[in-house]
Amino acid sequence: MVGIDPGTQRVGFAVLEVGLKEKPRILDLGVWDLIRALKKSSDRPAMAERLELLYENSAALFEKWNPTIIGLEKAVVFKNPASSLALSEARGVIRLASQKVLAESHKRWIEMSPTQAKRMSSGFGQSKKLDLKRILGLRFQESVNEFFRDENILIDAFDAVAIAWTAWVLRKSPSARPLREVNI
Repeated sequence: MVGIDPGTQRVGFAVLEVGLKEKPRILDLGVWDLIRALKKSSDRPAMAERLELLYENSAALFEKWNPTIIGLEKAVVFKNPASSLALSEARGVIRLASQKVLAESHKRWIEMSPTQAKRMSSGFGQSKKLDLKRILGLRFQESVNEFFRDENILIDAFDAVAIAWTAWVLRKSPSARPLREVNI
């Protein structure tokens, strides 16, 4: 299964293997830094260039792993509607890449809010990113040495792990409800 934390600057991705009898493992994990990859001068790369690179990276990921489940974070509107619109563009490009590469890709998608992914993977919907990384480190102990200690992997990648894990839980048990949030 694949989890993607979408964006127009950085995109986290994770590929998980989860069996019923084996411990879950991270097979691939990383961040596509779309700005850094395209930066040729002091100018910020155009949105169209970033989306094109996002498409290429997404298509390559889907082609390499052929995931049965793809988890994707929903666009949520908070204070900045422009950011939500840009995020929606990124989500559309990722969906298009899956449609072009994977047969019946529409049956593979599971979407969730950022709060839901945090809640189902850590037990608390308002988990801080470092707390989420620590909790996921316990769940994916077999992968800790390979991925969790790599300083080059940004925190966005661990959000993608939470998204992939949540997608698996929801696919396994569609009636699964996230743990109830506690307001402190």
